[in-house]
Order: sequence, then structure tokens, then C-alpha cells
Amino acid sequence: MHPCVSTRPGTKVTRQLETLNALLRSDPAHRGFPLYDEKPIIKGQRSILSLGEGRSTFIARLLQKRAGAVGARPALPSILAYDVAYDAALAREYDVRFVRPRPKLSDHYVAGLFQDLDLRDPKGQRLQFDTIVSSWSLAYVVNNADVVQGRQILDRVIDHLKPGGALYLPGDWGLSERKMGPVLRELRETGRIRAYEPNGRALQR
Repeated sequence: MHPCVSTRPGTKVTRQLETLNALLRSDPAHRGFPLYDEKPIIKGQRSILSLGEGRSTFIARLLQKRAGAVGARPALPSILAYDVAYDAALAREYDVRFVRPRPKLSDHYVAGLFQDLDLRDPKGQRLQFDTIVSSWSLAYVVNNADVVQGRQILDRVIDHLKPGGALYLPGDWGLSERKMGPVLRELRETGRIRAYEPNGRALQR
């Protein structure tokens, strides 16, 4: 199983998110579900984590926009990208063929496997985000894992969402209904999450 796969270019991720917003907005069943909005992220009012960023420019553009809006680079916990491809040794070990390791990355890019996701601040507190985005990497990994491992990975991601925060999977597919549908229903019934999109492309903690 590939631990993570690169997203498409940043502008395409943004268009994917706009398409997902339109889907959520058009379905009465999702009235009240939070839509992706980059404006408060750029203003420094909300935080975001990108999973499987690869060589995408999605986070890089948010960093540039934030710097232009507030006149300084944001604090590390507020805009982060997480991907196996940021570590050359890990990328070789897991045969990441979809993306080349990126050199000379800033501290806003963290290397690691989805199954090891556990981001902490210097005091050891888990980082939590208002928004988590994965164009298709997370869905790819979870859908190709067994149910137990897929659930464990999803739990790690949910742990990094603030209460009320949302995970968006705006790519060509979401979490598999056959494999992860029962898991999503259980998570909602037990109060672990508030809601999820039926095609597995978004959920709210």
C-alpha cells in the first residue's frame, strides 16, 4: 500500500473544492454543512492541513496569499502540508512513484506516513485544524487498506480536526461506500463525527 500519493496542481485542487462546495450547497440534506472557504485561512482566522500535498502548489499559494494579506508568514501550526514525499528516504522505501521528493522545503511541510499521523506542538499537544484537505491521496490509501487499518488512519485524521472542523476529499473519488460506509455510519452514530457526505467526500467532526 502506498502511504500517500501526490495531489494534482494547486489550481486544480481549488477547482475541485469549488465543485465539492457546489455539491454540498445543492443538496438539502447537507444544509448547514461547512463549505470550504480560503478567505479566513488567508486572513489568519482559520487553520488548514493538506494531506498528500506532494508537488502541488495548493499550500504554497495559501502561504503566499497569507503573507500578502497579513504581511508575515503564518505561524507553523496554522498552514501545514503532510506527505511521505517530503523525505527522500521514505519516498524510496515506500516506492512513491507518483512524485519526486521536494528539496529545500520550509517548516510548513512535514514528512510522514498517513498511518503515523500525529502532529504535535512543542509542548506535546496535538495540533488540530479547522480544515483538512486531501485531493485524492487519503481516499486512495484508505480505500486500498484493510478496514481495520483504514479506520485507524481515518481516526488519526479526525483527531487532528477541531470540533466542528471539516475534512474535504474533493478529487475524483471519496471514501469507498462498500468498505468505509459502515465505518462512517458508526462514527456518526457514536458522535465521533457530526455528519458526512454520502459519497465519502467530506465529513464534519
